[in-house]
Amino acid sequence: MPEELQTKQLRDDAARIITVWRGNPDLKVKNLTLAELEADDTALAADEAELSALRDQLTTVLNRRNDRRKTLRKKVVAGRAGIKGYFGSDSSEYERAGGTRDSERK
Repeated sequence: MPEELQTKQLRDDAARIITVWRGNPDLKVKNLTLAELEADDTALAADEAELSALRDQLTTVLNRRNDRRKTLRKKVVAGRAGIKGYFGSDSSEYERAGGTRDSERK
């Protein structure tokens, strides 16, 4: 089960327990108070919200990075082609630009 679903199920379970406990304030559970349970549930909800916001930010940055990679790749290819056309396909300049010189091909 994906983590998001596990967290949702856990928070749903906690909400049910909190509802029952609030309706029965005399309930005692060893080593646990209603306030502790509610605090942990609230903290987990805050962490999930923060994580969601960070995932959104990451998606935005990844998409922007991918777009820039495509743009730069096109310019690199065009630049190398320009160098090849100007200096020739067997030139040192073309090789320094990342091309394979004709004399180096099998």
